[in-house]
Amino acid sequence: MTERNASDAVRSRKLSRSIDEDALRHPLETRIFVLSVILNVALLILAVVLATNASDWLETHPTIAKHLDQIRALASGLVLGPFP
Repeated sequence: MTERNASDAVRSRKLSRSIDEDALRHPLETRIFVLSVILNVALLILAVVLATNASDWLETHPTIAKHLDQIRALASGLVLGPFP
């Protein structure tokens, strides 16, 4: 294994570890972490709602409406897919 491959392997192992909330460095970092998780979940829910129920809105955006089946499939995969 080359030196670069070894460093890439170490870096990927570091990135794949789960986040330890107790080890966060700044006192407000926990609040910001929780807020970002809530915001990400809200955006995912909004995307799913728009893809499934927003037919009036989609009529004014034909580019998005053209790919609606793919968007719905991706949204379903994100919601139903397993998380590592």
